[in-house]
Amino acid sequence: MKFNKIVLCLLLLGLIPITVFAASAVPNTGGGTKRLDLTKVHKVGNIWLRVSNYGFFGSGDDIVPQYPSLEYPGGSGIDYLYQGALWFGAKKYRRDSAGRKLYWVHDNYQENSETVAEGAAAWHAGLKPVVDTLVTVGFDGDKDLYEFLPAYNPLVSANTGAMDLYDTYNAMDEIATASTRRQKRGVDDDGDGVIDEDFVGYTFPL
Repeated sequence: MKFNKIVLCLLLLGLIPITVFAASAVPNTGGGTKRLDLTKVHKVGNIWLRVSNYGFFGSGDDIVPQYPSLEYPGGSGIDYLYQGALWFGAKKYRRDSAGRKLYWVHDNYQENSETVAEGAAAWHAGLKPVVDTLVTVGFDGDKDLYEFLPAYNPLVSANTGAMDLYDTYNAMDEIATASTRRQKRGVDDDGDGVIDEDFVGYTFPL
């Protein structure tokens, strides 16, 4: 029990520098030219948080001005989050152009090792299947890739006219809003200069 308390204390001490760094991060203009949706901030209650339509939340270091990033108490200017993002990953069998599963020919395989398709003459049940790990990230942390852009996927080489799609539809990317409140909706009903709505989802007009 005493050991567990010591480990917990060490973990908490390790989080303090991270929190201080996140709270004192100086925003810069960043290298991206993509339009970011900077208009939606949860400001109801004591925890304020910026949300986006791009698979991440919080401010990070490239948002100007710096928006609330898990700010507590609300209005204090003290942020407890650098940035959070959605990451989706899956393991997938690699297949050939005919849709057949591929298998490693040799046991000591590497990424560029020889493969054989299921059902081929050299294939047998003892071979190991080729399994790829695919991950899509809301924010990668290094190259400012935004793979959850609603308008298009910039990483798909076959996506012809990607920039045309981006220019056409990016201005329409918006966050859908709704409210659980039964009184007036979509208006500043308490005079604080904020429309108190609960942002429950994202949308992209097709």
